Amino acid sequence: GCDNQWSVQLITEEALLADKDPRSTGVAPDFTFVDNSSHSVGALQRSPETVIEVEIWLNSVGRGLTNELAVYAPEGFRFMSDCLAPGFDSPYFGSCRERYRKFGSIIYSGALVNLGEGGLSPEDVPVMVKLSVLTPPVTPKRNDWYFLLSLRGVDTAWGRVLNPVTILHMDAIASYAPLKNSIVDITITFTVFYPVPPRGYVRVTAPPGYNLTCDGFRKGSLPGIFGGDRGERVTCATEDATIPPGAVNQMLVQLDVPGETVAMPLDIMEADGILPPASGDVVLYGPWALNRGRYSFAFSGRTPPDTPAVEDNVWRIFLLDSEKRNVDGSNQVTAEVLSSTVAISSFQLSWSLASPGSMVDLGLTFRIELPILPELRVAIIQIDYPDGFQQGVRKPSDVILHTSRMPVEKWSWIADQASLWLHIRPNATIPNGTFAVSFAAITPSRTVGMPVPNQFVVSLCEDFPWCEYPVLQAPVAGFGYGTTGQGGEIPEETMNQAAQGGNAAVGAAAWSVLALLAAGFVLL
Repeated sequence: GCDNQWSVQLITEEALLADKDPRSTGVAPDFTFVDNSSHSVGALQRSPETVIEVEIWLNSVGRGLTNELAVYAPEGFRFMSDCLAPGFDSPYFGSCRERYRKFGSIIYSGALVNLGEGGLSPEDVPVMVKLSVLTPPVTPKRNDWYFLLSLRGVDTAWGRVLNPVTILHMDAIASYAPLKNSIVDITITFTVFYPVPPRGYVRVTAPPGYNLTCDGFRKGSLPGIFGGDRGERVTCATEDATIPPGAVNQMLVQLDVPGETVAMPLDIMEADGILPPASGDVVLYGPWALNRGRYSFAFSGRTPPDTPAVEDNVWRIFLLDSEKRNVDGSNQVTAEVLSSTVAISSFQLSWSLASPGSMVDLGLTFRIELPILPELRVAIIQIDYPDGFQQGVRKPSDVILHTSRMPVEKWSWIADQASLWLHIRPNATIPNGTFAVSFAAITPSRTVGMPVPNQFVVSLCEDFPWCEYPVLQAPVAGFGYGTTGQGGEIPEETMNQAAQGGNAAVGAAAWSVLALLAAGFVLL
């Protein structure tokens, strides 16, 4: 009868005020009321763009029997075609397949779970099912999960869980000199929380316009040997079946190492949702190519002529398994805003054999593409050593400037501070050309270990010694124990200039800062 119908009328405001009949009238059948069901949702892993396992607890299923469960994830999530998690087994859940459903203007991915021959009764709960789902790049704005229970096609109960699974991005940094259209050292640093299995990968995607190369690749703290024998090597590639042709902003680093077998408890990775305590007592067993910890590696790349658009100016750094499936990652790694205040490129570092706690001879070069004018007020070129390094300069002759055209009038250092200052002559123009300097440093002891990330930082400063307002800060990748590097080899023509005594006046002007007093620096 009419009591089970909804009436819809279209009427103008004028007709409504005049109590006239509506222009048109329609009716719709009433909807059927169903019971409320209670659910909990949680996930031990919540990485972006990664297939994860979601635990769904059915705490109540209404007042009667049910034999089918439909789970609808928020926009951006997508259930696998065979959506029961691998290895999951339960007498209550038979099979699962993906099913789409449209709510309003949005199409949601759903998991249709058959509950077996006997179905599920109120006396059987609580029970849990694990489903496989691909996560979205970011947490959806409306992050609600919906549940619909039915018996032979007739809806019996429904439920909703608000914001149970939020996307967590891996902690990662891409550091390099923020220069337009320049060849720069790029260091990628990331923290592993979900371990990477043997023969895994690190995929790096730069913003549009960047050109990544394996030139000057340094494995940093990654395990294995760069270019070593199979089974212990780290390799770098810019061409791969998974990298689209012409995608010069992508790189793939393979960790072809056997891995280390360790037990890794995940008790601190409890899900956002309400899960039984036992769900946090999960242990992962290796072997792992990358265990939990912080890692970094470096390579060379060319920056674009201009900073990419804001929405595109991010790095994507993902950890992959041996089948190149995402394990963890971030698609929101901040990229530099590029500057053309100065035009410098090709930062390179060379070093003698590096042993723990030993003196190392260093050479630093970079190319000044355009003269740096006095208006920029560059008074100091500051070189900061990586954390854990110590000052190796003991006397003025430990520092050699190999480019006599550069207006450096003196250099300074502090015995207990791992920095070197090169002082520019007042009101001088720094000409274009190769800047090359050699100096000494002491590496960290084996107990202290090499830092992560391992970077020297070259700064162009207006003030000394604090460099509060740098015109430029350029990280340059460091090195590891047992290595030597020729990447920053001093150009032959500049070496010849130094050998001919063109640098004698500069060497004579060298001085050392020996003490920092309350009144300022005392120069001796």
